[in-house]
Amino acid sequence: REDEEDEEGEECAICCLAMVEEGEGEGSGGLCVLKCSHRFHRLCMSLWVDRCRSRSFCPTCPYCRVEVHHSIE
Repeated sequence: REDEEDEEGEECAICCLAMVEEGEGEGSGGLCVLKCSHRFHRLCMSLWVDRCRSRSFCPTCPYCRVEVHHSIE
């Protein structure tokens, strides 16, 4: 069922690559969990936020469009 998504098959909605726990894998910078509970690679979310801000948009979650009010580090 869609509401019981298997975490092993979870993908980052920004880069479409598999999500791994922090410390596993290279280049992703770990995981970022937003206030809305959606998860992304930390590096992907940081680039997403920067891109939104460079276009004078308020950064939002790529899934549900909840505003992202903090910087991703």
